[in-house]
Amino acid sequence: MIKIKIEVKKNMRKVIQELLNSSISTSDISQGAGVPWTTVSDLRKGKTSMDKMALLTAEKLYEFATADKQ
Repeated sequence: MIKIKIEVKKNMRKVIQELLNSSISTSDISQGAGVPWTTVSDLRKGKTSMDKMALLTAEKLYEFATADKQ
């Protein structure tokens, strides 16, 4: 069970990082995910680390990133 949780966490981080590194604009990510523009910008610039990101923010970004892939 613990191994599964670790794999899910790693996948979620990878998906969010790919989204933040993508060519999708900060505004589009912000609006699409329902996350404040400054939060997305700070994550992209490294001003806020992914380790400090709120779970709700991570869930919203993950859902946005995977919405087209489902």
